[in-house]
Amino acid sequence: MTKNLKKYVLFGILSLVTFLGLLLKTTSLVHAEDVKFSVTPIYPSNQIDSAAGYYKLKVTPGMEEQVQLAIQNTDNKKIRLKITPNAAITNDNGNIDYSNSTKKPDKTLQYPLNKLFSGAQTITVDANSKKIVSFTLKAPQETFSGQILGGFYVTQLDKQTNTPLQKDKAVGITNQISYVTGIQLTSSDTMPAPELKLNQVQAGLRNGHTALLANLQNVKANTIGEVKIKTEVRRADQKKVLFKSSNSDMSIAPNSNFNYSIGLQDQAIQAGKYHLDMTVDSNKGKWHFSKDFTITAKDAKYYNGKAVGQTNPNWLLYSLIALLILIIIGLIILLFRRRNKDNSTNN
Repeated sequence: MTKNLKKYVLFGILSLVTFLGLLLKTTSLVHAEDVKFSVTPIYPSNQIDSAAGYYKLKVTPGMEEQVQLAIQNTDNKKIRLKITPNAAITNDNGNIDYSNSTKKPDKTLQYPLNKLFSGAQTITVDANSKKIVSFTLKAPQETFSGQILGGFYVTQLDKQTNTPLQKDKAVGITNQISYVTGIQLTSSDTMPAPELKLNQVQAGLRNGHTALLANLQNVKANTIGEVKIKTEVRRADQKKVLFKSSNSDMSIAPNSNFNYSIGLQDQAIQAGKYHLDMTVDSNKGKWHFSKDFTITAKDAKYYNGKAVGQTNPNWLLYSLIALLILIIIGLIILLFRRRNKDNSTNN
């Protein structure tokens, strides 16, 4: 009987560990073996660097040309793909992103790349075969300084629904099987001096958690890389630092903006007047911003009500964990009582 109880205790512990592991699993990667196709740029004659690995094209005003890419299907069955020329944006993680075709362009972006190329194409590539796809590029009518940045975003589609194919949908993860080939257009050797601006600072949420969002804007047609940001937030007219953050290895697309987030460690947002100090260091220069901002009681109430850490404790999860712990404790107590009873009998 004692051996059986030991087995039950061990089973209970293993069950608890497994249960917690499944609940805490929130991320997953689409591994290379899941991507059954490759994309290779076919460079036109105006490619600047043949070793670049992406399109780096020097264009002249009003020129029109065909830009091609080769799609290789390495799977044993045919696949369906959607190829979309997108303008580069900066996502809220502080990275240049070519996957978004719906975000409103920054108002300083004069020539969105997707407006210069012909529209998205949906193609079918037979098993273990290659297909050449062509897009029409129409350059701006005038010479421009700096760079126009974007890329071909290639997404595999579900054959039944014709929507982006996703992995690990069973656990709520929506990783799309996709591929990006970058595009950079220039028409002169003139590169504008970088200029970064801090716009509004406001309360908000980041991944469901309370945060302050500082909108940074790159107003020039010049990529800013190797970005490091440090921030400190205080109450207005006070020296005590309430919140601070530090991030590095970021990059900002030309003529784009993004919301840099300062986490509040799941503390409730408090209405009031605040002051932010921010230092941005990069491979193109260094900027320091100092800005007063106000959080209204209305905004504080709204975002606190939406925050995961503030109003949505997972009582079901806590209850199940507590129940499993109680079962294990009960089994352990029963094991000891049985052992003591056996010892008394032997004596």
